[in-house]
Amino acid sequence: MVTIAFRAQIGRNLEVYVDDIVVKSLKAEDHIVDLKETFTNLRKNRMRLNSAQCIFGVEFGKFLGFMASRWGIEVNPKKIEAIKDIGPPRSVKEV
Repeated sequence: MVTIAFRAQIGRNLEVYVDDIVVKSLKAEDHIVDLKETFTNLRKNRMRLNSAQCIFGVEFGKFLGFMASRWGIEVNPKKIEAIKDIGPPRSVKEV
């Protein structure tokens, strides 16, 4: 349902995964227009947002466990801390 509702926007100014939506804009001045288009599609398809989970006007943020920004997608640093702290193996058994 979500992919059908936003098919004209997906890949252009919106990304969607199950029930997570990210509105993305190349220029700050385009972002309001992109949000209006998204809200229009939400209304047209009788969909609602959970205001407690909405974040507006951010240049980067966590999406599906990754850090997304205008520069691309990066691994969330908190997710790799344990791996970085392990250190190299000290014996054959640890390998």
